[in-house]
Amino acid sequence: MGTARVFGGFFGGTMRVCLIGATALVLCFFSSFSAHACSCMPIEDPEAHLEEIDVVFRGEVLKTGRGWLARLFGSGDFDPVNTEFRVTKAYKGISASKVKVSHVLEGSLCGVAFTRGEELLVFAHQDKKKLSTGLCTMIPASLHEEAYMDILETRPPEGE
Repeated sequence: MGTARVFGGFFGGTMRVCLIGATALVLCFFSSFSAHACSCMPIEDPEAHLEEIDVVFRGEVLKTGRGWLARLFGSGDFDPVNTEFRVTKAYKGISASKVKVSHVLEGSLCGVAFTRGEELLVFAHQDKKKLSTGLCTMIPASLHEEAYMDILETRPPEGE
């Protein structure tokens, strides 16, 4: 056995192991980016779901915007935005004619985007005076709006 063959076999095997290791590392790195996704729990009972939601209203989207700090320093789809709604019908937890609802736009963070002029049923959570929503909060209303409307329209107004 010659010297060249011994070194060639050693370095060829080492290079093969390094190449396989580097490929595995690259695959792990890139696969971690696609592993994040929004996943919502299915809603079995719309009435029970409505009990968990703090604010429900039908409203028209007036505008969506970022706060002044975000406008000044820049931000992306991962940062919260505020959408202003004109409330056309209040069902639960709200009496104002206009409200702002905070949300993110990025889908992998369960974000939701609203279109100016669109009128829709809005489900939101309330923390102190701030309203917020997301895909998992809004999806049931859009998929099963008729079932929710049947419940909401037959409920007595709040405070009675």
